Amino acid sequence: MREVVVLDAARTAIGKSFRGGLADVRADDLGSTVIAALLAQRLFATGRCLRTLLGL
Repeated sequence: MREVVVLDAARTAIGKSFRGGLADVRADDLGSTVIAALLAQRLFATGRCLRTLLGL
């Protein structure tokens, strides 16, 4: 079994209404923004990250 390491957690932005400011932003774009920010905060090389989990 491989070792699992949890580095950090974050939330995506939440819009106030169905037609709010994030209505035109795709869910996967929001998620990738969060993942990129977490990797940048930890100065973790993206090539060394084997798997990320989103929405758990």
